[in-house]
Parts: sequence; C-alpha cells; structure tokens
Amino acid sequence: MSPTFTNSLSTIDTILSKNRNFSTRELHTFSKANENSENLTIPVKYETNKTLIEYDRNFILENFGSNDYAFEKVTIGSHPDFHDLDHTNYLMHHCVSMFVDIKGSTKLVDNYTLPEIRLIKDTLISLVVLVANQFGGHIQRLQGDGVFISFVRRNRQPVNSIVNALNASSILAHFVSTDLADIFKKNEIKPLRVRIGIDYGDDKNVLWSYYGLYGCDELTTTSLHTDMAAKLQAKAFDNSIIIGNNIVQALDLTRNEISNYYNDKNTREEVYYVTSTLTYKFYVFEWKNYLSIHPNFKKLTNGNLKHEKKHIYLECEYTFENTTFKYFPNANGIPKGSKIVFKLFETGHAYTRKNFEELKWTIFNTGSEAALDKNVTQEIDKESKNLTHCSVDAKYLGLHKIQCKICRPHSENQNIEFPVIVY
Repeated sequence: MSPTFTNSLSTIDTILSKNRNFSTRELHTFSKANENSENLTIPVKYETNKTLIEYDRNFILENFGSNDYAFEKVTIGSHPDFHDLDHTNYLMHHCVSMFVDIKGSTKLVDNYTLPEIRLIKDTLISLVVLVANQFGGHIQRLQGDGVFISFVRRNRQPVNSIVNALNASSILAHFVSTDLADIFKKNEIKPLRVRIGIDYGDDKNVLWSYYGLYGCDELTTTSLHTDMAAKLQAKAFDNSIIIGNNIVQALDLTRNEISNYYNDKNTREEVYYVTSTLTYKFYVFEWKNYLSIHPNFKKLTNGNLKHEKKHIYLECEYTFENTTFKYFPNANGIPKGSKIVFKLFETGHAYTRKNFEELKWTIFNTGSEAALDKNVTQEIDKESKNLTHCSVDAKYLGLHKIQCKICRPHSENQNIEFPVIVY
C-alpha cells in the first residue's frame, strides 16, 4: 500500500499486539491523573501525536492527480462556498452527500484502554477526513463513529463531485478492508470496518439553509437525497458502498460497477420505501471492480486489489474549448465534444516501438448512448496503427477505456489500458 496509509499501520500493530508499548508516558500520565476522584476532570496533554497518521498526499496525487475541487484547508461545519447565506435566505443547489460509519470500535473496550481506543478511532476518522478533503469533500459533521461529508463546489460541474465521492469512498474501503484488516487479524481481533452510503440531488432537489438559532446553528441541506445517503449507509454491509439511483443515472453506470442489494436474509431489495407511495432505487457500488479499471490497481485471484505501477503505461490529456487538461484515470469527467489524446510511455519516457512490434488501438465504450449508436467496441487501426499515440472524440456518457495492444511475434502480447469518464 502507499505511504499515505502505511505510516500508521506499524503503530496500530504495536497497539493491538499483546506486547504493545503504546505511549507509555501518556498512559502513565493518564493513570496518574485518575488515581483519585479529585483528579478525574484534570485535562491530560497528549505526549505523543494525537493520531497515528503522518499523512502523505503523494499517493492520491500520483494516481488521481491534483483535484480542482479540493479545499486548501480542512474545515468542519458550514460549507465555505455557501457562507454568504444568512438565516433569512435559502439556496437551491446540487450536492453529493456521503455518510461513512466506522463499525467495530465498541468491542475494543474489552482489551484496550480508553486512550488506546481513542487513538485507533481518531486515526481512522482523521484518515477519512483527509482523504475526503483531497478529493474535494467538505466535512459537514462528525457524529460518534461517523463522518458526514458534502461533495460539492458552488456552480461547478456536479458529475465531478459524484466522481470525487466514488473515488474517495473506494480508496477508503480498499485500505480498511485490506491493510488495516490484516493488522487486526494478525492480532486475533475482528477488524474495524466502514459502511458507506452516497447519493446525489440536483439543483431542483437540494435546499441549502441554516437550522437552529443565531449562535446555535448549522448550515446544511434539506433533501431526500441527503437523507437517503444516511439511509443507504445503514443498509450497507461491512466495507461496502451503497449508492442512490441518481448517481447511477448521472454516470450511466453498468453492471460492472453496480449490483443488486441483498439484505441479511438474502432477500433482494431494489427500492427504498420512502413512503407507501414513493420509492427510490439503490444499488451496491462494486468498488473493487471500479478501482481495478485503474491501471495502477490489479485485481488478484482472491478478489482483493494490489496497487502497482506498470513500467509501460498510457498518459492522457484532453482539449475542451481550446484549453488542454492533463487527465488521470477516472479522476473526473471529460465533457462531450472534447478531443482526447493518449500517449504510450515506458518508465517515464515516450515509448519507442520496436521493429518487430505491432501496435493496435481499440476503444471500449459502455452505457446506453454507445449501445444505441452501436459503437460499443471500435478498432481504430487506420488512424493509429503502429503509432505510439491515439486521438479520439468524447462522444458518449459513461465509463469507457482505450486499449493499446502491443503484439510481439515470439512473446506474449501486452494490453495497456486507460479509463475515462465522459459526461
């Protein structure tokens, strides 16, 4: 895994192990302050770091690039883009709401001290906050073991906020279900888990306003889809993500990225009953399948993902309205009408085709628009055969990919792929 997360794993392992030596000075201070009831309310200063994380932004930067929607500072409460609202105003504006709930922390009380439990929980909550922030999420509220996050920038493209929420939640689910889980299992403890619910409401269905009184208020959203994010999180199983139908429609997701939900009685549920007459579709987001499309994530035979950067790879940029942008795999949406250019690289340098190699380029489109146009698979040999670059048009809504096949007569062919999201 990346340094973003591994910096915290060794210390978590130390705490969970039977021979843990967690913050001896801090625990001694804590015990001393609580030797008698007179000292129970004396604050105890952390003599070690408040959390176990030395957060490194480079992992997300290297895989998803710098996010234009990210906030410079991490804040909580009123969304910075809507701070001009006062108690007498409201605003209709889209929002992607995400609820993350941490499961399993209560049972830590059997084996660990309160400072140890706090450190483990705060580490994971802080990681949720930092990852969400880097993907453009704003922390609306911390509540118990949960985090409520809004992915939205005022008057910006909502598709990018949807993609940001999916990327952030997928990275979190991946870390918690693999690297962090392995540490807990090593110490014969049931791992902490996350359960995530996400939904999107458009400009007509989300109202921003203040609740409460002056000095005791909160700027937040009123929307079925804010509520649905919480409801869907409550239905989610361990390390799973459930999304509302608005997200599915906004990206025209396919059965590779979504599946039907089955409850704990193995009964299929397709809709949430808001009222006796109002229902809303929801799906399980198959985040492992989604991340495995990224060139730097490989799906293993056991179903888990492994992060590894290949030495031969594609880079991408697109031009829209005479402006060219560098594009990272599935990092945001590309507007229809853009010209997308892919270039083949090897260990940081432009790829040089060998005389015995043949390069073939193929587009793989998904979604109903491409299917209706009967253009799901398109070979582009005439324009790009044996070239180390390829240019295509962004035409259909959905998650697509391009493949450059390197054909070698006396060795195994190599498929180099790159995914894009078009809206």
